[in-house]
Amino acid sequence: MVEDWAGNITPILHIPVGSLFFSRLIFGAAELCSLMVRKIVLTVKPNAASTKIKRVSDSEYVVAVRAPAENGKANRAVIELLADYFSVPKSAIKVMRGEFARKKLIEIGR
Repeated sequence: MVEDWAGNITPILHIPVGSLFFSRLIFGAAELCSLMVRKIVLTVKPNAASTKIKRVSDSEYVVAVRAPAENGKANRAVIELLADYFSVPKSAIKVMRGEFARKKLIEIGR
């Protein structure tokens, strides 16, 4: 317990830096960040000359793929490209809105 200049008593929690609890706290925060879901807005350009991703802002990207926009080929190419770009498995990427549109809302994570 510590008493400040106004006479308020505040309990202080001392955690040794090498303790298992402290280590678990640090690694637990990293695991929590990896479990977070991220949503981004994509503008997809199918039938492009080359495959590339351009970041417009933190949550907006322009993706060019060589695959045509027919029978879901462009969507599959976009998912493969995003999985590689964000270093996540393809199963972690979902098209939330715009499956048949060039503007898409994508969820990454889980």
